[in-house]
Amino acid sequence: MLDPIVLSALIDNDESLSILDELTIVRGNLESAMAGTVAGRHTPEELTRIEHVLGAMREMRHDSDAFRQEDVVFHFTVMEISRNRLAENIAKRLYRRALESSRYHGVGYKGAFESTLEEHRQIVEAISRQDIAGAERAMRDHIVSSWQRRRPAAPRRTRPSSRVLIRLAFGCGPTTSRSAAERRSPRPAVGRPGTPRRLAVGQPALVMLRCRRRR
Repeated sequence: MLDPIVLSALIDNDESLSILDELTIVRGNLESAMAGTVAGRHTPEELTRIEHVLGAMREMRHDSDAFRQEDVVFHFTVMEISRNRLAENIAKRLYRRALESSRYHGVGYKGAFESTLEEHRQIVEAISRQDIAGAERAMRDHIVSSWQRRRPAAPRRTRPSSRVLIRLAFGCGPTTSRSAAERRSPRPAVGRPGTPRRLAVGQPALVMLRCRRRR
């Protein structure tokens, strides 16, 4: 699911927003752990680097595009200083793919920049006093609550299966349901000429291969 094409398809085709909900939770936990690491181990220069980004955000709070760019820089800076390369790689990949979705940016609300600055300030203060638990909590609460505040309303629908979304990502189109007569008839043996293999949900690699062969 971390494949860029598959992840983008999951986000773009999920009208219920449950994929973005799950992404936010995973991202929040990863960045929380990295913020705690930074709180427990950082140099004065590294703390100054984080404080500098927060200061730049304050100066750009009247320029929405510049502010959002510095918001991303803030999170990436904490990730990089943590030196947790695996968590950083996964979190950045999730974050970048989410930022490509207009749904993730959500709806505007009053005081959005002020609340972001305040929550970032709490993260920086926890890091500066080496409060590991406080930094973890502040980062997780910030990521989850900011998504909840801007999350657009979405209809309660069943999320498409991974198989359907992967087929859409690779240009195969949606799968079609078999008729009642077809369901009652025995399936042809696997491997017979002209008969595709039955692929189960949870086998994205096989679905990708089948899609690519059809092109």
